[in-house]
Amino acid sequence: MISPNKHTELLPSMLKNLFYPPERNEYTYFARASERSFMNGGAIVTAAWVADASMLAYARYGSTRMTDSDLATNFGRAGLECEKIGDWNAPGTQAVFASCDRFAILAFRGTEIDDTRDSVYDADILLMPEHDYRPSPADPGPALRHLTFIAHLFSPPCLVHRGFQNALEEVWEDVHRIVLDYRGSHPGAEIRFTGHSLGAALAVLSYSRFADPDLSLCTFGCPRVGDGAFRDRVMSNPGKGLYRIVNFNDAVATSRRKVSSTSMLRPSVTDSTRTGISIPTATRSAGMSRHCVLQ
Repeated sequence: MISPNKHTELLPSMLKNLFYPPERNEYTYFARASERSFMNGGAIVTAAWVADASMLAYARYGSTRMTDSDLATNFGRAGLECEKIGDWNAPGTQAVFASCDRFAILAFRGTEIDDTRDSVYDADILLMPEHDYRPSPADPGPALRHLTFIAHLFSPPCLVHRGFQNALEEVWEDVHRIVLDYRGSHPGAEIRFTGHSLGAALAVLSYSRFADPDLSLCTFGCPRVGDGAFRDRVMSNPGKGLYRIVNFNDAVATSRRKVSSTSMLRPSVTDSTRTGISIPTATRSAGMSRHCVLQ
């Protein structure tokens, strides 16, 4: 088990710290980014980068909304420019795309206690078919085309949590456009999808809709997103790594709910990442680290 060095103390065990990000004076995002490079930092350091990004996706100091200037300043400390995704003046799905010339981070906001639409999405656990948005493989030619059709016909359908699917649909067109625009101007640059709690589920679902060898995924406190067929789809994606970071006391990330006799499974990760990364957890139940190697 690999653990980063502890640089700051945990926040007190209070309900406020369970439901809201740190106050302005409690944590400095990306404080050590200049000495802990994303490009050369390894799994622990890059996880710490996206942990900060996942928390910044809430765009709050405690219960108070950050200004756009505050958000830009926090990401700017890491040399990143940020773009908001979604309607930030109304309930619903929101995300932040933060980028530079070398890499980008797409961070989805998690559940907020005062956003009733989040609660509706979280509770809507029925399984629904998930279309495969990835580009089709090259035409196998007339001799093999019928085999491709037969394989598709008998392949198991991917089923996913309906609430997560509906939440992503709110912003999917913008997410798709922004990722493709960045890819077009930055071929080969890594784009890491991330999020906490509900945001983690949206990151997994969004990641599954691309087939890009330079994408990666790192989630915090991710609930079950879909069934075994969906897990296999995620695992079949080319990419630069899948990381799932949890607090093992977190019921959201470890429970096995059953819907229509089908287990809600989390996407599997390789053995080296399943238990090989342990980022100390703060008081937030889903395992976000507020004293990672960047502070």
